[in-house]
Amino acid sequence: MAKHQRKLAGGALASTLVLPMLAQAAEGEMVAVGDLNGVAATEELADGGLQIIFEDGRVVQLGADHVQMMGEQVAVDAQALQSALEAAAIPVEQLEGVEGVVLNEDGTATITMEDGQRMLIEPGAMQVQSGQVVMTEAQVSGAGLGGNYSFSTPLEGAAMSSGASASTSSSSASGDTVLGGLTGAQLAMGAAGVGVVAALASSDSSSSSAPETPTEAPTEEPGEPNTVDAFVIDGYLDGATVTWDGGEATSINGLLQLPEGLDKELTVVGDENTIDISTGLPFDGTLKAPAGATVITPSQL
Repeated sequence: MAKHQRKLAGGALASTLVLPMLAQAAEGEMVAVGDLNGVAATEELADGGLQIIFEDGRVVQLGADHVQMMGEQVAVDAQALQSALEAAAIPVEQLEGVEGVVLNEDGTATITMEDGQRMLIEPGAMQVQSGQVVMTEAQVSGAGLGGNYSFSTPLEGAAMSSGASASTSSSSASGDTVLGGLTGAQLAMGAAGVGVVAALASSDSSSSSAPETPTEAPTEEPGEPNTVDAFVIDGYLDGATVTWDGGEATSINGLLQLPEGLDKELTVVGDENTIDISTGLPFDGTLKAPAGATVITPSQL
């Protein structure tokens, strides 16, 4: 989680990279939402489309023409999803090893790394949203920062089917209908009013990708419990204090750490120190999320 909370800024060389999600999805192929990797939450949109928030912080919205029911499963157009993921960006501030970012008057950005190294990013190799520098996965990789941020691969290994074919429905143990592998309660966990926000990875390009999980659990320092990444989103909220019975944590650019296995309802009460980083304005509302949630958004309870 520490890597996601590092302040950064910047850009990336304007190179076009092939994302390691999947071989190109064929036109018209559909994939059940429950088969996608790294989905944190979904929300049905008023126009019949679907918003999907991924664990790596990317947010995509698909129009109703790219969403359909196959049997009792919610499915999306795989090609449209792939294109949306390529365009989705995350704030540079989330990249590991970034100490700070400055947007220069000539439209470039300077990223300062924790080791003191500086990078100059050209305007075409980054994006600026509400005064904040953001990057797509390809831009992060093009800047040599891809080794320090773990982007999910939602379509990798997912089963494809034609739009006309029906998928098998299933039910949860509680009897709730499962849509695309998600229960109705999970589908309700969306992020209202969140745009596609940008992201980045850290400076040390020599860092390797995360190793596979070892067969034996690593030795942990006593008194340091495992944690999981969580997001506070109504626009990514910086300085949001998340409380639960017996503890609290504060977000940095929408990200924070929660104790692994936390089974408590989560509450956020905004104040003058809680800032929506997409607008720069204070957030003074209240958000709640059910026990076990790792994405806190409006109307989850």
